[in-house]
Amino acid sequence: MPSGKGTDARAREAWLSARLTEILAPTPALAGASIGVSVLDTATGRVLFGSKDKQPLNAASNVKLVTTAAALALLGPDFRYRTGVYAAPLTRLGDTIEGDLTIRGVGDPSLGTAELAALAADLAGLGIKKFTGGLVLDDSYFDAVRTPPAFEQKNEDAYYRAPAGALSLNFNAVAIVVTPGSLDGAPARVAVDPPSAYFEVKPSVTTTATGRSSLRITLKTRPGKQPVLQVIVSGAMRLSDEQVVIRKRIDHPDIYLAQTFISELGRRGITLGKKPPRHGVLDPKARALAATYSAPLALLVRDVNKHSNNFMAEQLVKTIGAEATGLPGSWESGIQAIKQYLKDLGIPDGYVLTNGSGLYDSNRLTADMLTRLLRAVHRDFRFSADYLASLPIAGIDGTLSRRLEGTGAERHLRAKTGTLAGVTALSGYVGATGRPALAFAILANGFAQKSASRAAVRAVQDQIATALVDYLEATPER
Repeated sequence: MPSGKGTDARAREAWLSARLTEILAPTPALAGASIGVSVLDTATGRVLFGSKDKQPLNAASNVKLVTTAAALALLGPDFRYRTGVYAAPLTRLGDTIEGDLTIRGVGDPSLGTAELAALAADLAGLGIKKFTGGLVLDDSYFDAVRTPPAFEQKNEDAYYRAPAGALSLNFNAVAIVVTPGSLDGAPARVAVDPPSAYFEVKPSVTTTATGRSSLRITLKTRPGKQPVLQVIVSGAMRLSDEQVVIRKRIDHPDIYLAQTFISELGRRGITLGKKPPRHGVLDPKARALAATYSAPLALLVRDVNKHSNNFMAEQLVKTIGAEATGLPGSWESGIQAIKQYLKDLGIPDGYVLTNGSGLYDSNRLTADMLTRLLRAVHRDFRFSADYLASLPIAGIDGTLSRRLEGTGAERHLRAKTGTLAGVTALSGYVGATGRPALAFAILANGFAQKSASRAAVRAVQDQIATALVDYLEATPER
């Protein structure tokens, strides 16, 4: 390869083109695969390499690159979610409030049990011990649609397929904890975290000194005025096994949060009237009692991209819709606002954007549009640093923590991964000290459903990434 600060630019670009063409040469393992590649200089906007870069392909979780860029641009990196609790004015008598306690959510994708506990502690700190009414749930910030577009393609209870809601908790998933008993033949202990009246645990797991552990978990909603999620766990668990934690999606985000909050209130000696939780819209005259705020969006997007959090990505889409076009936020309004953002960047049509996470067979992006987006974000000083910080670093963290270790790309590449059946994607930035970064996108579809084929495609992506670093290292400093 041409090297050194005096290397001719045309020779270096010719080397890069030849090297990437060589890497993309057809092999039996890549049979049937369509691989779109785009490499762009973020400083000049010049396309350094393109192969099937205008072909719309399933980008899997690379869609989150679009979602988080639009969120940072349209909401701002300092945007925070506020979840508040309220009561009607002038209704307090001693330690008792006459009337309802209202909790209003605005879709905080990071809200957890700890935040509900903090709200309960704040109420206790105000000297409140009783509300004569019930708990009112105001989740009107989003529309009532729970299932993201395309999620209906599979009916599975995996945590990564969680529903959406303006009142949501723990990524709308529950941790099922199974611990072996102390003796052979003893029942194993099954618990859920957080404990909540929303769950009905039905365990039937036996501890065994021999054989393999075999757990079967079924979630079933028992309908009613207050739906209950039955957690049915059966099978066997070895005496020598460690505790197992399995996460599953829940069905009713609002009731899940409500019952968990009621439990946290009870832990601090605060009681409610016998009315069950119900929906309602916050009275504009209501008095704020306490509130909890999320971390700024600049930090939330790190969880979205580094850990490829589908739930958080979908919550962001609805939030964008609510803030851009008014309440209630919906996937339709959010996606429309994201498309307008892309249009304002000069990114042409030719893509299909259906949801914010990239899950299932729904979205179609091109490698060219992704590198155009990456360059535009890289040049936007308002949030480019936050966006870069959200991406996994090769060989260091997130979904790239074990990938490209010990290669020239380690620490020099920040990129989003994407994986579905027959789909693997890798898009982001490659950089080197004193040199403008390169934006790149590698989208691969249609390869055989075998681990060897997936490994071969990922090897192609990794070789391209390493070649880009080699190219930059041979590029004169500017």
